Amino acid sequence: MTDTQRIPALLRAERQERIPRPPADPLAARLDHAILSIGALAARPQFHAESRARAGLGRHHFPDHPARRVDPALYGVLAALDGQGMPGPTSIGIRLGLHPSTVAHHLERLERRGLVERNRYFGNRRWGQVLLTPAGRVAYETIRDGRHEVLRDLLRKWTEDEQRSLVEQVARLGDAIRALNMAAEGKAAERRREAADRRSPEEKERARRLAAERYQRYRAAREEERARREPPRRTVAIEPLGLW
Repeated sequence: MTDTQRIPALLRAERQERIPRPPADPLAARLDHAILSIGALAARPQFHAESRARAGLGRHHFPDHPARRVDPALYGVLAALDGQGMPGPTSIGIRLGLHPSTVAHHLERLERRGLVERNRYFGNRRWGQVLLTPAGRVAYETIRDGRHEVLRDLLRKWTEDEQRSLVEQVARLGDAIRALNMAAEGKAAERRREAADRRSPEEKERARRLAAERYQRYRAAREEERARREPPRRTVAIEPLGLW
């Protein structure tokens, strides 16, 4: 290695030595690995398939069941909608730790599959309030019951007190994570309000006009899709019988 090649390596090593490193925390490390394991379990397709199988939906049973339309990413949105009234993408994203645009994408898929429906704000293409359809509730409750069976098997060797303590502590951790997500969303909303206040009247009018144009294009696309799905109406001409 020449001197010119050795100098950058020495500088990088010296810079790394100057960076303060936090002390190792075994407790935080175990918690971090546990969170990763729980997240990996929830996202595994095998866990989702096993949950459906426990609910009676084997590989060849009930192929038209609404639960067949739900994948692991969509199940979280259905769970966030259960018992929460009619929340919007922002509140769902806070509960799941997802960006509202990601939640809106999942909701679009669920709507196309007939599992959720929404009330749009007038003149706005964005999602308003969301609720489960009857098919969506059947799909959610079916997969939920299967997931509970799998989780009970995982804790079969635990005592009742250990299970209760685990649930309480994990619930407290979930509440803390949701509070963190809510604080982050509040800061982001404040930044958006500040950016909107800095816009000139001309920029606000241009944004309003673009939003109206997007909404009109959306309405035209929806009408075109509805016309394509509905069969054309047939008219029958009735000839006079000539009895008079």
